[in-house]
This record gives sequence, structure tokens and C-alpha cells, in this order.
Amino acid sequence: MLELPIIRRGQSIGFSNGGWKYDRYPELESLDAGKAITVAELKGPGVIRQIHSTRHNPAELFARGVVLEIRFDEAPTPAVLCPLADFFGDGCNGKGMDFTSLFIECAPWSYNCYIPMPFEKSARVMLRNDTHENTANYTFVEWERLSQWRPDLGYFHAAFERKCFQLTPESDVEFLHLKGAGHILGRQFSVITDEPIFREFQFVMEGNNEVDIDGAERALDYLGSEDSFT
Repeated sequence: MLELPIIRRGQSIGFSNGGWKYDRYPELESLDAGKAITVAELKGPGVIRQIHSTRHNPAELFARGVVLEIRFDEAPTPAVLCPLADFFGDGCNGKGMDFTSLFIECAPWSYNCYIPMPFEKSARVMLRNDTHENTANYTFVEWERLSQWRPDLGYFHAAFERKCFQLTPESDVEFLHLKGAGHILGRQFSVITDEPIFREFQFVMEGNNEVDIDGAERALDYLGSEDSFT
């Protein structure tokens, strides 16, 4: 923490708003039904430092009805294409609990992501409302301009997947398969079960979380889903 008061050379920073046209910036696009809006259109080299977005009511309509899309360097496929709530760890259609972590936060009225997302040429952050209802949204992106691009910087990606299965001793369900160089920053599970033994619980237990890396089986092997997150 002693680094905080150290005076450093200033950095070029930027800020981009989206969604909330009812105040100082009436030219902003609102997140109406069936509409996609661009929250940030950035020129690189730079790095996104924070993404903030408000939560929507009713959650059962908008949690997965509003989709977050992020593209870097005009790539043909998005690096992030995920329901807004699930990206911030508010799973099961907005039934998640409030929490704060190093990278993402689910606050009472909003979401925050602090994962640094570098880009060489450009970055675009978009929201899409796939529902039949308009919603009042406020989203902002904080970013920092880099003096030059570093070739050792990786691009952030996120994957979203839904599965339905019965957990048995013979179960072997794959959630993510990646190829190439990179870092795994984390994972988030949201589980709803009708298993009778868990009906009075506030969590689901057991089911080993296994991670194979570069051909090494069970490089990580957590004995129980609940233990791998606590």
C-alpha cells in the first residue's frame, strides 16, 4: 500500500458513458426493447480499467435478456458475448448473492468489473436488449491510453455456457475447452438443483472441479464444488 502515495508521471485516461440519457447527456442512446447500444468506442493502444453497469428490474426478465458484447481490434468474433448478469457473477437469472472480489463485484444496485483489458487498435463495448421491454440503464467504461503496444500483452476473453445434467460418480461434464497461450483468470458457477438432499441448503456441494492443462490431467483437482470457492 506504500505505492499509493508515490508521485508518478500522469497517464492519459478516458471515460465513456452509455444508456442514461435522462441527465447531463441527452444524446446518449437508451437501452430500449430489441435495441443494441455502443457504450464505448475506443482507439488504441489502450487498456480498459473498469466496466460498471446498473442492475435491472425485474431480474427474471433482464438478467439474461440484456447481453454484453466486447470486441477488440475489429475481430470478426466477439471476445465477450454473455448475458450481462452472468458476466458479473449474478447467475441463475439474477438470483445470485451480492459479493465483492478482486475482479468482479455484484453490488446491491450495480455491477463492476476491474479486469484489465488491453487492446492494440480498438475496443468496442456494447449492450443489447433482447427483451420486449424498455429498461433504464447506466453503463460506463474507464480506460487508459498506453504509450505503446507491448507484444506480450494478451487479450481478455470470457465464455458463457449452460448445461443440464445429473451429477453421479460417473459424471464427466466439460465446461470449457481452450487452445493457445494464455492465463485462466477464474471461473464462476451458478447452480440450481432439484436434488432432494439439497433442497434445504443454500449451496450445492460435491462434484470435483478438475482442470487439465497442456496435457497434464487434473493439474487442479478440487474435492467438492463448495471447497473450490471458499
